[in-house]
Amino acid sequence: MKVYKIMNVRNFYQEGKHLPEMHRDILGEEFVFQLDFWKSIELIELAERLELKKNCSVLDIGTGRGGPLSLFAERYGIVGDGIDLSEYNINIARKHANDCNVSDEINFYLCDVNNFETKRKYDFIIMLDSLVHIENKKRLMKKCYRMLSEAGKILIAVECANKNISKEEMQKRNDLGAVYTESIEDYRSTFLEQGFEIEYSEEYSGKRSEFAEKALLWMEIKSNMSNESMKLIHDLDVEKK
Repeated sequence: MKVYKIMNVRNFYQEGKHLPEMHRDILGEEFVFQLDFWKSIELIELAERLELKKNCSVLDIGTGRGGPLSLFAERYGIVGDGIDLSEYNINIARKHANDCNVSDEINFYLCDVNNFETKRKYDFIIMLDSLVHIENKKRLMKKCYRMLSEAGKILIAVECANKNISKEEMQKRNDLGAVYTESIEDYRSTFLEQGFEIEYSEEYSGKRSEFAEKALLWMEIKSNMSNESMKLIHDLDVEKK
């Protein structure tokens, strides 16, 4: 019998839990100083679709190490804020922004989004692989609606579950990754209920599974750490079946 240890986001992203060098090696020149699957070319394509431009304001919820926000500040001249629950990640994000010479344009705050207060109305809110960590998505989307300018937009990249996966498998996956995964139909319903219109939607099928395969190979070759959890997450992949 296997025991699955339930994590929270703070513990999940604490120092020593992840291998940023693995992401850098796998993504190569497309690496964007972040612990996710997104390549710089993909983020630029999304930014172009949003029509990011100089001095537009951006809020990055679950900013992690701040790579995408710093990229957008460098390339487009945006201003904005990034918030995250991990103090370790926030410290890294601040240093990275400083290294990129954009620390005057973007700020990073150690904060739960539910407690985040601001008088600013953002032109854009982005959530890249972070919405999945938030349990009460309806409350969050209601708050996002209030923080957006009148013509504001939200960019969300989120892991979606296949409806054929059993509840037991889903719970194991969620406990391991400190996530609350939902189906694409559930997400769409939540967005529409809170008053949003879905302007654009695209599915990146197999993206997570492809990265997991490469990560397992990297760990086998270069890392001495146990990859039991990684293999387990791969076996419980929400994209499968």
